Amino acid sequence: MWLTHVEVSNDAAGRPVLEFHGPALERLLALTPAGMRPVAHLSLSDEPPLAMAQVVIEAVPGPASEAAQSEGGSG
Repeated sequence: MWLTHVEVSNDAAGRPVLEFHGPALERLLALTPAGMRPVAHLSLSDEPPLAMAQVVIEAVPGPASEAAQSEGGSG
């Protein structure tokens, strides 16, 4: 697994979201309990010359097929 398997993009409202691909998605789904789907919350903040990212991953009820994209927010 490489960092290239985790992508930061923006949703329709411009909020940052994490997208998991290939081995990263497979591992995320393997760690998720049955009957649940993983949701990754992403917060980005910057004050040049520094930047910070915080990710919280939770398992919520629902089908795992919706796990490729996460919810985001900026801080």
